[in-house]
Amino acid sequence: MKRIWNNQKDKATIIMYNPRTLDPNPFLLVQSLSKCVEIVINEEDIGGFQVVNLFPKISNSQKELENEFKKFDSMNFKYIKNALKLLQ
Repeated sequence: MKRIWNNQKDKATIIMYNPRTLDPNPFLLVQSLSKCVEIVINEEDIGGFQVVNLFPKISNSQKELENEFKKFDSMNFKYIKNALKLLQ
């Protein structure tokens, strides 16, 4: 997810640990993501943000996020690197 409202200001990258499904309403953010977005939006010197996930496996429970899915994933790492380029 990426939102930019002012290109003249710095941007933030939020790296989330445990991606979740957004069912039943994909327009409502889960609590942890909502809190992160609220913090970024309230910073006067931030003009946008992008959210990426540390691991690509989607789970609605951290307990379900098995160790086998907590491994390096080259495609996911590419998304993280690209998100960090937004900060430059």
